[in-house]
Amino acid sequence: MSNPQETQSQTKLDLFVIKGKRNREEDEFCDALEAIKPREKRDKMAAMTTDDFLKIMPNILKEAFKDKQVVASLQEAVRPLLETQSKKINKLEKDLSDTKAKLQELHKELQSEQNQRLALQVRVVGIQDDNNERIQDKIVNFAKEKIDLTIATADFSAFRMGKYQDGKMRAITIRFNDMNLRNKFYRGREKLFKTKERVFINDDLPPKTAKVLTEGRKLKRENKIYKVWTYRGQVYVKKKEKDEPKEVDLADLKEMSQT
Repeated sequence: MSNPQETQSQTKLDLFVIKGKRNREEDEFCDALEAIKPREKRDKMAAMTTDDFLKIMPNILKEAFKDKQVVASLQEAVRPLLETQSKKINKLEKDLSDTKAKLQELHKELQSEQNQRLALQVRVVGIQDDNNERIQDKIVNFAKEKIDLTIATADFSAFRMGKYQDGKMRAITIRFNDMNLRNKFYRGREKLFKTKERVFINDDLPPKTAKVLTEGRKLKRENKIYKVWTYRGQVYVKKKEKDEPKEVDLADLKEMSQT
């Protein structure tokens, strides 16, 4: 038969063990909760936006670049890329320069071809304009009567510039078959000037050169240059009577206008 005192002691011991075990389980549970809390907080944090990143990035870089080792590592990592990009840029600049040179050469060739084509032509202003006229016959008669030059209709082709308008005189473009005959006709302008005829014979110029000539004539009227004329598609001036002729462009004339 068991002793009541022993039974009571055993019961107290069992209760103590159970209580201790329960306390350990509670402690473990609490520890687990504490471990979970930071993760819960992180899970609840809003995702970083691009704007947020851009705001903090300067400070991060500022701190990083205080470290010489970081700077050296970045320089070493970036150097091959910079060298590659530098080579590409140099090549592109050379290609661009070569392309510009080719374009300039093509422009010169086109200009030369245009000047050669126009070299056989003259532009005449001031010959009476009539609707349904026989323009070549008019030019043959004009050459004989006004500049003492005999030509035939087979020596040239001609056309009026623009559409006919009553009361207005359109300019005439004349293209000769022979340069010598063209030059003889062109020199007739001197006779027209002496006889004060209101007919003008000029070179047939491309638009750019015609603009240069127009600006040159403007300076001549303003007495800023002595003389302006064209020869084989180019514009020449004398600033003073005793000066040598100078081939000019718009930039040259602009400079002359300021002196």
